Amino acid sequence: MRIQLALGEQDSRYMNTLIAFLEKNYMEQVEVKAFSTPELLKEYLKGNTADIVLLDEAFGMKPEEVPGEAKVGWLVDDSEKTDIDGVRAVGKFRKPELIYKDILALYAERGKGSSGYMKNSSSNCQLLMFVGFSGGTGASTMAAAAAKYLAMAGETVLYLNLETTGNSANFFRGEGNYSFEEVIYALKSQKVNVSLKMESTVRRDASGVYFFTPCRMAISMLEMTDDDVMQVLSILKNTSNYTKVVIDMGFGFSDRYIQAMEYVDRIIVVNDGTDIANSKVIRTIKLLEIMEEQRQIRILDHMGMIYNKFSSSKSSNELPGGMLPVIGVFPPVKHALVNEIIQIMLTKTELFEKLR
Repeated sequence: MRIQLALGEQDSRYMNTLIAFLEKNYMEQVEVKAFSTPELLKEYLKGNTADIVLLDEAFGMKPEEVPGEAKVGWLVDDSEKTDIDGVRAVGKFRKPELIYKDILALYAERGKGSSGYMKNSSSNCQLLMFVGFSGGTGASTMAAAAAKYLAMAGETVLYLNLETTGNSANFFRGEGNYSFEEVIYALKSQKVNVSLKMESTVRRDASGVYFFTPCRMAISMLEMTDDDVMQVLSILKNTSNYTKVVIDMGFGFSDRYIQAMEYVDRIIVVNDGTDIANSKVIRTIKLLEIMEEQRQIRILDHMGMIYNKFSSSKSSNELPGGMLPVIGVFPPVKHALVNEIIQIMLTKTELFEKLR
């Protein structure tokens, strides 16, 4: 894929700066043709095609004057604008990385790519799912800490929260205009390339972890079907540049969770070792064994356990040996905020190294 971008901009200094950035950082992804007058751009479009046409507000050319199937966007001074009369607006003076994201978003809306649920064994991307079979074990915090550690260790990591009320903003911050709602919209549309929409929507935390900012309204997550979830996982597994995707999506026995657990590369069960939690783990494993036999699927063979909030007193106990491989043990941390807990977790290098 190489996006053919036509740029209509009379400010030569701005135009040259943007072109220089795109050519330096995204030469393989974008080819730019720049025009300083409407006449030159119109003449070019008579004999050439463009995927994206970006027009400065003061350029003197209207979107309806652009021929063919090119997707048109406005270049605007006001970065708060999102559209002008239904045409996407791209803030000129934001970071150029964000302008590139807008270009990707426009291109994604030109057509939908196809993706089956195949699992490419030669893929460099590993899907790591964190689950808790009992509430309050800290699975989400452990997943965020694992994502940050793996990024620090040189992996290209995406943290993917698929919980209905999950909030990646509890752990990560990053600049961008789009939320996970954009991805859900792409999944429902027949005219949007889902893979490109995901790439244009993702943000990057200072730790190096990539993530999607949560939907503005949690109810939007209820629109995702089981097939939608599997399509997201399949795209990440087979076409993304991530080496690790850390998935936090809760747990259940519905088809959504069973399909996802079978599909991912590793499942990390987070357990606190209390009698109640251990009882739920044992009952869950026994039920999964039955489901594996009935459905002829494999889940337990790529499942391991991290003991979190594990006390050396009698209040915590490990499960009988051999039930699940133990990845590591993390003690309780009292009177600390979640980000402080994560910083302490990151000192347990021997635990997270086992996830690489």
